[in-house]
Amino acid sequence: MRDQPRPGHGLVALICLAALTTGGAIIAVVFNLRDEGVLTLGLMISLFCVPMAALPLLLLHAVYRTVYVFQDDVLRLRAGLVIRAELPYDEIVSVKPWPMISNVIGWGRRARALANRMPNGLEITMESKMRYYITPSDPAAFA
Repeated sequence: MRDQPRPGHGLVALICLAALTTGGAIIAVVFNLRDEGVLTLGLMISLFCVPMAALPLLLLHAVYRTVYVFQDDVLRLRAGLVIRAELPYDEIVSVKPWPMISNVIGWGRRARALANRMPNGLEITMESKMRYYITPSDPAAFA
C-alpha cells in the first residue's frame, strides 16, 4: 500500500513566503552594494545566501513528495530528498493520533518528522524510543 498525502495549504503558503522573503533580501543586498561600488562583496554575499534561499524550496519539494509505503515487513517513510526512514513492523511499539505537529520536516535526537501538514497526524513510537510524526491521508485507517 502506498500513501502520498496532499500537503496542507497553510504550510505551503508559509514556505513560499519564506522563499520569497529570503530571495528578496538577497536581491536587495546585492543591488544596494552594487550602487556603493562594492560589487565583489555583493557577489560573495549572494553566493553565500543563495543556498540559504534554496532551503525553503528544498522544504517545499519535500512537502509535495512525502510518501508512506507499506512493503513486506517494513514501513518506508520519505519526505522528498530531505529525510527517509524504514520502520520494521516488529519494532513499532505504538501508533497514536497526534492533533498538531509543530515540526513538519526534520529530525532530532529522539524524534523525526516526515509530515506535510500540521494538524491531524500520527505519532509512531519505536522500541528504541525514537518517535516519528507523520500525516497520512486517512490517519485512522493508516493506524
